[in-house]
Amino acid sequence: MAEQGGDRDNSEVLVVDSNNTRGHSFLAVLSFIKVEARLITPDQLPDIPRRELFNYLAIFSIDGDDISRFFLERNKEDKCQYPVVLLADKSELSALEIVVQLPFIAGLCFQSDYYSLSQVLDQASKHNKRERRMDNRECQPLIGNSNSIERINLMIDQVSDTNASVLVLGDSGTGKEVIARNIHAQSSRSKKPFIPINCGAIPADLLESELFGHEKGAFTGAISARQGRFELAEGGVLFLDEIGDMPLPMQVKLLRVLQERCYEKVGSNKS
Repeated sequence: MAEQGGDRDNSEVLVVDSNNTRGHSFLAVLSFIKVEARLITPDQLPDIPRRELFNYLAIFSIDGDDISRFFLERNKEDKCQYPVVLLADKSELSALEIVVQLPFIAGLCFQSDYYSLSQVLDQASKHNKRERRMDNRECQPLIGNSNSIERINLMIDQVSDTNASVLVLGDSGTGKEVIARNIHAQSSRSKKPFIPINCGAIPADLLESELFGHEKGAFTGAISARQGRFELAEGGVLFLDEIGDMPLPMQVKLLRVLQERCYEKVGSNKS
């Protein structure tokens, strides 16, 4: 069970419960599936700043009392919503879900198994990532609810926080750069640069310098050292558009970069 949710956010879970013994028992369950959690009582909930609530992976409300309901209603009014999960007896759960009517709410009975709990946390993590992507003003979200769009969003979720090189295929104008920007915005690199380059629009004799940079005096006209796109994208995402139009010798050099994660500037012998 501990192996589930490998791509899940490492954020803390907030547990709201007036019953200290029951709350700590639930913390032990979360610990078993490798999830860190913080326990507070309902009367402490209004003291938590609104922005701090967005730092949590999910918020479990175990008691359906007035304070918890107030909190859930506040979540309902927020434009950017944090995932809230109700954990209660089955009869109480049904009544409370009707009262709250939150689009991002999940309900779990006390008797729920580890798998169901882990699934809910995975859903909360995906929701948080999408909210992060929507918050990025430079990122145009994928719009649609078709099976194809859902599959693309799922793949974005799967690769966004990995170090994998991603190949995006599609005809010209189908939105390859939009997908690349969504991967960047949803990842932990979202505050780092997103550097796009159209490989087909740069003359072959300039492409190597454009990608890798060059040292002063590396060739005629190189009056000063220059950073390449790989260096400019350090820590972020480099989007190589129309890579199929790149000359074959340049593709070989690029393959080395993708395989070994290192490169040399033009005119340099240092990787």
